[in-house]
Amino acid sequence: MKYLESFNNMKDLKSFCEEHLAFLIDEGFSISENTAFAKYTYIIINKSRSFKDLSGTSKVPFYWKEIKDHFIPFIHFLNKEYDVYGFIEFEQLDRNWNSSYPTKDYVEVPYTIRKILNDDRDLNQIAAITNISIRINK
Repeated sequence: MKYLESFNNMKDLKSFCEEHLAFLIDEGFSISENTAFAKYTYIIINKSRSFKDLSGTSKVPFYWKEIKDHFIPFIHFLNKEYDVYGFIEFEQLDRNWNSSYPTKDYVEVPYTIRKILNDDRDLNQIAAITNISIRINK
């Protein structure tokens, strides 16, 4: 029974995210789920694709100030409803990226849930974000 409850809870996760982030979805954001892991699921939030990074993946950068009024309450409710891992990863464009140095053009920066809920000033210093990954423990 414990496993069935966990499955049903995870099944509703994407719907929960879509309901709480409806405004961002209307603004061109998308929400996807990566359920390939046995002990957790990732929720990935990004904007419609417009350019390709070095790996060939199309990404659209966005800024914290564009999403924070919707994202902060979402994280508050998500954290109450699900077992959110302690850090949320922001993939952001690397300010030092140089096209002549062939490495990835973004960096992954983890932020604590507390920093996000408090709209920490570090968040306002983020370079353009390409996606946000939220790990939910099963």
